[in-house]
Amino acid sequence: MVALLAGMANVFFATAYQAYLPSLVMAAELMEGNAKLQGSASAAAIGGRAAAGLAAQAVGAAAALLFNAASFVVSAACLLFIREPVAALQVMTLRAPGSDRLAVAALGWGHARNSRRRAMPLRDPWFWAFLGALGWGLCTGLVGSRALGGNLRLGMALVLLAEVPRALLPLPFVVQPRIEAGHPALIASGAAVLAGSLVFAAPVFRIAPFTAPAQREPLRTDGLYSVVRHPLMVCDIFWPLGASLIFGSIIGIALTAVWLLMVWVLTRVEEEALVREYGDVYRDFQARVPRLFPRLPIADRGRPA
Repeated sequence: MVALLAGMANVFFATAYQAYLPSLVMAAELMEGNAKLQGSASAAAIGGRAAAGLAAQAVGAAAALLFNAASFVVSAACLLFIREPVAALQVMTLRAPGSDRLAVAALGWGHARNSRRRAMPLRDPWFWAFLGALGWGLCTGLVGSRALGGNLRLGMALVLLAEVPRALLPLPFVVQPRIEAGHPALIASGAAVLAGSLVFAAPVFRIAPFTAPAQREPLRTDGLYSVVRHPLMVCDIFWPLGASLIFGSIIGIALTAVWLLMVWVLTRVEEEALVREYGDVYRDFQARVPRLFPRLPIADRGRPA
């Protein structure tokens, strides 16, 4: 699943960064720009694999993956602060006949709008969505790591990276399409979803959060753990949906499917670690209790006692 998602994202990126180049350089510089893009891609493909092998040998595979993930943060920051040159727009204006002035004016407005958006990434919802997704990806790597899984400070930092951006994304200062904000029905439904999800957060006080599973901690199977195996993850799926409904964030609502997928991947990795720590005891727990969504009473009819 992870390989599939990475492959799909790579197709979009490979197409977009080549198509975007003509808007960044003049026509006379296009050949040189393409050469530099291809050269840097080839150098990264060759040198990156060698560097990855050395890093894995030096600090371990899990830590090397975390460093690799951090490099994507640097890449995203570089992309966010790209500035389109005004010179290309001025040349188009000079060459445009009178009948095309309106189109050029529209292009100029779009250029100014995009420049303002790039100058203020904190107001871009996709900036916060990216940080949240990055945090979840790093948390997944941490949970599956034997070397770093017990690092409490690192775990707390990564959880904050996963949660804070998702809390900020639907807020009014972030520019995005919205349903009618402040509508009583939206506020009521959002508050209900938020309150219901926070109920599933209660087990955080009964476990050792922010770290990978460890056998020294007792396996919890009572309370909400008798309803679903990962109640805290149920909260993590739905509390951003509740906040997004309250503020009418269409992007926040749509991202619920993404958070569900990332939680599913994280819980799968975590359960591999839980089976490794608790063995048949946890396998029996898996057979009795659903992972994320409670079984309906009708689903239990006909099941062996």
